[in-house]
Amino acid sequence: MELADLLRETLYEESQDVWENEWTPTSVRQFGVRLHTAGLSIRETVAILELLGVDRSHGAVWNWVHTLSEAQSEPPTAAPSRVAVDEKQIEVDGEKQ
Repeated sequence: MELADLLRETLYEESQDVWENEWTPTSVRQFGVRLHTAGLSIRETVAILELLGVDRSHGAVWNWVHTLSEAQSEPPTAAPSRVAVDEKQIEVDGEKQ
């Protein structure tokens, strides 16, 4: 399962009731949660939202992330959950480095 599939499952599967009573549109909150899940900090997520014209505090974004995570029973995991990495050589675009 790819990261995009994991995010889609996390954000769309019966989680719409989590977003009730919010001022920010659901699509903006989902985008903010996706940014944070992809590795950005809360403040970096806020900065990107500001560039897009959405003015929200880092506390609001933190609440979005944690409200959604609390609503999920178990976070989805990728298969395989373990990956072996050869630290001596990697292949990038068909070239061994």
